[in-house]
Amino acid sequence: MICLMKLKLRMSWLKKHDNDWFEKNLPEKKYSKTTLQEKQIKIQKEWNEKDMKYLKILSEYKQSGKYIKILSRSRITKSYLDRRVLNYPLSRYLSKVPKSKEIYEELLESSEVYYEKKIEYYLNTVENYIATEGEIVEAIGISQGSKYHDSIKGILREKMDKYRENIMKRKQLIE
Repeated sequence: MICLMKLKLRMSWLKKHDNDWFEKNLPEKKYSKTTLQEKQIKIQKEWNEKDMKYLKILSEYKQSGKYIKILSRSRITKSYLDRRVLNYPLSRYLSKVPKSKEIYEELLESSEVYYEKKIEYYLNTVENYIATEGEIVEAIGISQGSKYHDSIKGILREKMDKYRENIMKRKQLIE
């Protein structure tokens, strides 16, 4: 029995040395019954069905209480939606599912919004204690070299100013 590698070598030698005979004795190509246009229509229908399916799943998830519970704890990313909600890597095929794409992108949370939420959470947990900027940055998990560090500093200073004002108001009310 001739192995596949040897067969390929013999075919390439024959094609190189006697191409006319080789082309004449090749079996005829088998064409499929469906045309390219029919295949494209079928594929488009399949994507439309998937679009409706994932639209329904994402809509139900958005309307459920799970969405709000997750928002309070952790960041909603593409991988979270793909793995936990859809069980399908939809983020790769968003261009093919336009209806689902809108809700999908609404559900995603940017890094800045996530860190802002974490700052608020941290400041709400430490009542009557004025934390330093460094303590908060360390508590929410942003390293000095992080690309978000500089953009978060402005948000952090705003939140800290409001927090300090609230603490001062509380102290004045107590006195």
